Amino acid sequence: MAMASLPASAAWSAAPPSLWERVDLESRDGHDGLSNSTAFDLIQDHSGYLWIGGNDGLVRYDGSAAAIFRHLPDDATSLSNNTVRRLLEDRDQRLWVRTAVGLDRYQSSSNQFRHYPIQAQQLLEDRFGLLVASHTGLHRYDPVADAFQTLTPFPLAGQDSPSPSDPVWGLFQSRAGVIWLSTQAGHLFWWSPGGTVRHRRLPWRGLVILHEDPKGRLWIGHDSGIAVIDPIDPSDPSDPRIIDHEPFRRLDGAVITARHDLGDGVWLGGTGLYRTDDRGTSVTLIGIGNDPLALPIRSILVDREGLTWLATPHGLRF
Repeated sequence: MAMASLPASAAWSAAPPSLWERVDLESRDGHDGLSNSTAFDLIQDHSGYLWIGGNDGLVRYDGSAAAIFRHLPDDATSLSNNTVRRLLEDRDQRLWVRTAVGLDRYQSSSNQFRHYPIQAQQLLEDRFGLLVASHTGLHRYDPVADAFQTLTPFPLAGQDSPSPSDPVWGLFQSRAGVIWLSTQAGHLFWWSPGGTVRHRRLPWRGLVILHEDPKGRLWIGHDSGIAVIDPIDPSDPSDPRIIDHEPFRRLDGAVITARHDLGDGVWLGGTGLYRTDDRGTSVTLIGIGNDPLALPIRSILVDREGLTWLATPHGLRF
């Protein structure tokens, strides 16, 4: 099933970058069964459905109507909690749902959910399958056993992080296969190909690994903007350095999410909404209405038709 076509006015202009560009967004609040409650994450699955996680359950949207999944106290196969913070569909078309109390897998044949006893914080599919970071460790999903195995326990040796007081905010695999992990308190960890764990404490909080640019540099969102980390040797980084990337100096406020469009553009969201190219050549602040920082952005999706959707504290915008 393909996602139903949406109004052409929803597509944002790919005008040359400038310091300021205004757009007027449309809202799906109350339309087609969609709620105006907080939206935390959204994805488009292999069939074209849009899935939205928020503080009022999990929504499946086909472009014209919505189905809502919620926790039912008397039904052990329902959603584990109505607060849904993270979604991921793996290459085997399994839909993973991170809720406030654990990790669920949606079973499409029965419209039921399988629950896993793991307090997931971040999800990543690497070349070997699903990885889940929790406050107790890094875990790998075994599809044969339908269970998770702990690869690396937390906190890491010689560190007091990650921990329940310093949760994992970012989990990312570079093109060279290096796994990077970042935390709320500003710790950055990475695993070399030989399995060695390395660490760097960065001078910011709220670290989220956003993007790897064509030069192999990582863009890391934090509570004041974006840091650019050059691993020097992308395949075996031992002493990465922080790059003073001039275009990102303009950013003022947290950046927590990023998404490629269908070209070389990158959308950045957090305190505000920005657009740049995949090299960060220049940054455009996207003003929503008259206020450039009117709408906090939790997650960004560019669907298969090239339309850009935003998850916000006030529902979906596009």
